[in-house]
Amino acid sequence: MSESPTDRDVVRQMSDDSIQHTFDDLVEYWEASEEARYALEGFQRDNQPPQPPDNPIENLEELINYNRQKWGYELEVENRAARRMESEARFEALARYVRYLLPEGWTLTHIYGGPTDRFIGNVYTINHTPGERNQPGVISVAKKGHPPSA
Repeated sequence: MSESPTDRDVVRQMSDDSIQHTFDDLVEYWEASEEARYALEGFQRDNQPPQPPDNPIENLEELINYNRQKWGYELEVENRAARRMESEARFEALARYVRYLLPEGWTLTHIYGGPTDRFIGNVYTINHTPGERNQPGVISVAKKGHPPSA
């Protein structure tokens, strides 16, 4: 499966600053995706769905209370899962361009220089793993930490 020529054309027209911004944005989207993943996993780890009341249920109020708690839990999980999916979709949309910038099988060490203060100076590795059977390669990011002090 090949990417559309439009993606390649966009990449070919990028200025040096645009390429820098693309990699900084990729890092931001990856960080947002990781934060959303941790938030979902943490919520599910720390909060269990409510247990149904004893059977037989003695009154309607118990049933209503149980369902309200269950629905609240489910809604929170759904909202956190949706934030994770949105973050991953933003990352993947930008990764389409990065596939044209970073050759398959190569790794880039990137120092974040974008506008988000908490990421400035962080060192990341960005990998382009070759795809399998005519599939596009996979772009992945890992945080290495901060650059050594001068």
